[in-house]
Amino acid sequence: MSNWLKLEGDVCAVTGALGGMGVEICREFARNGANVVLLDLDEEKVKAAAADLAAEFGIHAEATR
Repeated sequence: MSNWLKLEGDVCAVTGALGGMGVEICREFARNGANVVLLDLDEEKVKAAAADLAAEFGIHAEATR
């Protein structure tokens, strides 16, 4: 795993987390070991995206509207 952002253990919040760039930003933060807070308007979808991110990368992910 590359850790070029040096975010291991940090918390990053991403607004527009369900959009194309938002998804990729969340994934890159998680890939670099950051815990991620996903913010978007569709509460059900953003919660599912947070669960998927946590499962894939082994980080803590929260979702909010």
